Amino acid sequence: MIPLFDRFPALEGSVPWVQLVDLPTPVQRLDRFSDKVGGNVWIKRDDLTSTVYGGNKPRKLEFLLARAKAMGKCAVATGGGIGSNHSLATAIFGRQLGLKVTLGLFEQPVTPHVRDTLLSYHAQGAEMIFMGSVLTALVRYNTVERFRNRDALFIPPGGSNSLGVLGFVNAGLELAAQVAAGDIPQPAAVFTPVGTPGTMAGQVLGLKLAGLDTEVVGVRVAPGPFASANTARKLASGALRLMQRHDRSVPSLKLTKDQFEVAGGHYGKGYGHPTPKGEDARQLLRETEGVVLESTYTAKALSALVESVPTTTGPLLFWNTFSAIDLAPLAKGTDPKSLPPAFHRFFR
Repeated sequence: MIPLFDRFPALEGSVPWVQLVDLPTPVQRLDRFSDKVGGNVWIKRDDLTSTVYGGNKPRKLEFLLARAKAMGKCAVATGGGIGSNHSLATAIFGRQLGLKVTLGLFEQPVTPHVRDTLLSYHAQGAEMIFMGSVLTALVRYNTVERFRNRDALFIPPGGSNSLGVLGFVNAGLELAAQVAAGDIPQPAAVFTPVGTPGTMAGQVLGLKLAGLDTEVVGVRVAPGPFASANTARKLASGALRLMQRHDRSVPSLKLTKDQFEVAGGHYGKGYGHPTPKGEDARQLLRETEGVVLESTYTAKALSALVESVPTTTGPLLFWNTFSAIDLAPLAKGTDPKSLPPAFHRFFR
């Protein structure tokens, strides 16, 4: 039984859920990295959530894809950047559950990882639609595509809605259990990237339901209107109301904007653009611990943690939301020319 259902038993059976990930994910002290930065740094290894495709997205999809199946849907539609981890996770696990997956994809800086991700979407059989800029994509996603795919369950970018947030309420309770078991000291702060704030919203709510006063620092990696403290608070409040509708034992909590700290100083030039500090932190973690990050999300979150070391007392936890699974085997044998023509230019 997952911690969420163990703590609130009435949710089991009333909230759709399907197991996609291997829990709990490990926590470990980063000894060599800590020595280099002069702090007491730990990591939550959500890069190891699944041997199929890891990272933070499968935690949300355990609830979101289960809802699609419970509703009798045969398709889901979602989207993100052309290198979206959420989109790839949806393509992989949606296919695994027999669901057709449609992806609306917007532009971001092209890297080898982004190219592998594009090839992997196609290899997983997802329908790929190029939507231009992020703003154009949002408009089209919420108008044309919803009309065109009326029989599909629409999942917001990042899987960030009240139901998807439950994946990280469960994760927050999971971390609290690891603290109680002595696997990790209670962190003074948890650092997590914030694109669409569903991950952070669930972490804050889960830790509060567990009675821990650990601070969650969300590091903004997407435009402000999406990656904001107010959006995170609204998502957490929606998830709490959802839980209370299904289980009367879920307590009422006062969730205020100041409980959702979003650090904005590590965004850089824009979504998907690397930052010098992020790249330094990413390289240091790989050299000292052999843990691989990427530039868009996790490198920026880790650089924020490193910057906070001199002013924070107590252990710091880096929540690694990037999948450790090598995409090369997923993309192997896929010819870029077999992708829809709108995506060919990303391989020139």
